[in-house]
Amino acid sequence: MIKVNKKIKTYKDIFHLSRNDIKQIEDNLNNMSLRQKCAQMIMPWVKGTYMNEDSNEYKRIVSLVKNMQVGGLIFFQGNIINEALLIKKTQKLAKIPLLIASDFERGLAMRLTDGIEFPCNMALAATGDKTLAYKMGLQVAQECRAIGVTQNFAPVADINDNPNNPIINTRAYSEDKKIVSDYCIKFIEGATLGRTLTTAKHFPGHGSTQTDSHRELPAINLSKQELLKNELVPFEKSIQAGLHTIMVGHLAVPSIDSTGAPASLSKPIITGILKEKLRFDGLIVTDSMNMNAIIKYYSVGEAAIKSVL
Repeated sequence: MIKVNKKIKTYKDIFHLSRNDIKQIEDNLNNMSLRQKCAQMIMPWVKGTYMNEDSNEYKRIVSLVKNMQVGGLIFFQGNIINEALLIKKTQKLAKIPLLIASDFERGLAMRLTDGIEFPCNMALAATGDKTLAYKMGLQVAQECRAIGVTQNFAPVADINDNPNNPIINTRAYSEDKKIVSDYCIKFIEGATLGRTLTTAKHFPGHGSTQTDSHRELPAINLSKQELLKNELVPFEKSIQAGLHTIMVGHLAVPSIDSTGAPASLSKPIITGILKEKLRFDGLIVTDSMNMNAIIKYYSVGEAAIKSVL
């Protein structure tokens, strides 16, 4: 890792920062208040649809970017032209460049009405041709960059090992940990070449649950050893392949955190397993904080604080 001086912390290798990059980061940080630093950790939702600049929704976005100085935006439903235009407008408003993200697991069509739709992950893996995952990762990344999206919340590293799972299903590459790992790695390689940040989700694995975390808090009823031997393998292999980001799911894992807290708010899971056991040194994000797995049990402020801790 690069070290600049005694006051500057070491930086994460995965982001390949030059000395000039680090100096720019440090200069920015030194001039920021604590509130501004906290705001850089927040990524509010935005729709990539047409909106009049006099509308309340547009004014909300302007306030978040210009006044609150949030660190990024996650785009949901919309279309290509309006999303690209809105990204350009918000980047001009931002004091520090925004991290723009979206869930393009199977291409832009997953969120944008006029985007190109790729096959779901399970169909891709059914071909037995891993190079297709590489080509898809590259192509989707190039399309992301064309409209201004810099982080794709993909690939899905969950193993579809519960046929009754209501939310993962064909979003997973396979019920086999090796197949999931191999296709995640190839997607990451292609997307990295296309210059987008890759994000494996939903740590520590949403595939074995029988509950949709959008509706309720699921529980992973597996031992720590079972998780390490199966569910966590695709995440570990993705980390070794140069993964930039991991999205932590709202998933209770009693065998690791006996309090029953969601993984996204759990120090034993995020610090103990992800950082220390798997030695992940990249960016960690939570799944959406307005999902029922969180808001049914925690206030907005409490959940935000617990996730940071």
